[in-house]
Amino acid sequence: MSTSYADRSQGIELDRRMDEWGNPKPVVNEFDVFHPYDKKAVAEREAAYRKGLSLRIQATIAQMELVCPPAQGDSA
Repeated sequence: MSTSYADRSQGIELDRRMDEWGNPKPVVNEFDVFHPYDKKAVAEREAAYRKGLSLRIQATIAQMELVCPPAQGDSA
């Protein structure tokens, strides 16, 4: 008796995800082409961007509160 395509593909997927002991295999990012020094530079740029973003958001909220102050007595 032959197995169905669904059974076969499910078995292949299970083999791809699990090792021989039935434990999940660690995820390997095959598209991670950065070298360690590149990762450090990317992390530094991202930290600087997030810091600037935080300042811009705070300034925008302050400007919005000047135009339309928050309602007094309302608790969200």
